[in-house]
Amino acid sequence: MKFEIRKSFYLTDFTQSHYFKILRLAKEKYEFCSFTNFKKSKKCIILRHDIDASVPAALEIAKIENSLKISATYFILLHSPWYNLLEEEQAESVKEIIKNRHSIGLHFDSLFYNIRTEKELVKYLNIEKDFLQKIFNVEINAFAFHNPDSKCLKFDKWKYAGMINTYSGYLKNKIKYISDSNGYWRNNRLYDLINTGNNMVVQVLTHPVFWQKRVNYPKHKIWEVISRSAENKLKGYDELLFSFKRHNIGELSALIDNIKHIDKQTFFKIEKAWILKEYNEVILLSWMLLNKLLNRASSMKTVQSKRLVNSTFKKHKSYINLSDLIGQVLCGKKMLHAKEAYKTLTEIFKIIEEISLHK
Repeated sequence: MKFEIRKSFYLTDFTQSHYFKILRLAKEKYEFCSFTNFKKSKKCIILRHDIDASVPAALEIAKIENSLKISATYFILLHSPWYNLLEEEQAESVKEIIKNRHSIGLHFDSLFYNIRTEKELVKYLNIEKDFLQKIFNVEINAFAFHNPDSKCLKFDKWKYAGMINTYSGYLKNKIKYISDSNGYWRNNRLYDLINTGNNMVVQVLTHPVFWQKRVNYPKHKIWEVISRSAENKLKGYDELLFSFKRHNIGELSALIDNIKHIDKQTFFKIEKAWILKEYNEVILLSWMLLNKLLNRASSMKTVQSKRLVNSTFKKHKSYINLSDLIGQVLCGKKMLHAKEAYKTLTEIFKIIEEISLHK
C-alpha cells in the first residue's frame, strides 16, 4: 500500500535532486520568464513559488534555481500561521532569495480581511504591498491569492493595486497552469508536461516546503518543518536566557543544569518529553544516553576508563533494577507516572554525573 501511494501520487518527484533534473530539462525546451515579461517570449515558463510554511525551505529551492541561472517569483504570505516574516531567520532568508536573483511577490490572504468589494481589495493589497516594498527594498509587481475560493476568484482583472493578478481571467484562460498544491500534482505531472513541450507558455506553481532532500509523504514534510521551527525557537529561548546569565527554570532544572552540557540535544529532548508528560520516553532517552556514555568510556581501553565503568556498576547497584524497569517500559508493561519517573531519572542522572566527573 505504501509504495502504491507513492507511485500514484508521484511522490518520488518531490525531491531537490529531481527538481534540478526537471529544471535542466526545461531549459532545453523553454525560456524562463516572469509575470511582467512573458508576453515577449514565444515559449516560456513562468516559475512561481507560494511560501506557505517555511521561508528557509524556499531559500534552498532559490539556490538550486540560481545555480542554473533561472529566476522565479517567490510569493510571501504575511499572515502565515507557520512563520513570522519579521523574525530574523525568515527576513534574512527572504533577503538571500533576492540575492539569488529572484523576484518577490505578495501572497495575499483575502479571507483575513473578509474582502467583499474591489475597493476593499485594492486598499488591503496596497497596505501589504507597501509593507513588503519598504521592508525588503524591492518592487512588488504581482500578487497571488492564498487558498483562493469563489469569493476572491471573482476579482479577475489583470491588475489590482498596480500588481499583476496571477488568477486574472487572462492567465486562467490563456495560459497553461500546473500546481503541486498539498504536495502532489493537481492537474499534470510537471516532468511529463515539460518533456512533451507542447504548451507555449506555462505557469508553474510549486510550494518549496514539499521539495526536500529525500522522498517523503506531504504530511510528514509539513510536520517535520513545523516541528523543526518550533524546536529552534525553544532552543533560541534557552540560549537567550543563557546569554544574559539568567535561569530558565523547569521541573528538571535541579537534576540536569549541571550535566546538560554533556549532550545538549538529548537533554533538550528529555525536557521536551517531560513537559509533554511523556514519562516513558523521558526514561528511555535518559537510559540511552547513560549507556552511550558507558560504552564510550569502555571503548577508550585505558585503565582509568575501565575503572570508571567498573566503579559505576559497583557503586550503583540499582543499575540492574533500572535495567529491569527499562525492559518493562520497552515491552509496554509499565507506564510511568511523574513521581516514579522523577525518582528513576534521579538515579540515572547520578550515574551520568559521576561519569562526567571522572572523565
